[in-house]
Amino acid sequence: NSEVADLKIKEAELEQLKAQFDEMSANAGAMEAQIKELQAKAKQDLERIRVLELTRKEAEARNTQLNKDHTALQKKAKLLIDDKTALEARVAELLKEIDKLVNCE
Repeated sequence: NSEVADLKIKEAELEQLKAQFDEMSANAGAMEAQIKELQAKAKQDLERIRVLELTRKEAEARNTQLNKDHTALQKKAKLLIDDKTALEARVAELLKEIDKLVNCE
């Protein structure tokens, strides 16, 4: 009689454990789905980061090129100013020579 009662208690405990296991399995399945969703989002985020990194590198390269172009233009501008100054000096010399020629006559 006590063995039967013990058996029924064990069966009830077994059923309870089985129910807990089934619940845990269901929870694990839901967690697995959430993990897959998070992995997909992480993959998208990594792709966005990769694209942004490429964009940043392209912007840095463009900025470097613009800086080089700016430096080259500054050098050209300095050369043009130097040429202008030299031409102005030459014009002044020619004007003096013309003045001398005009005054001599």
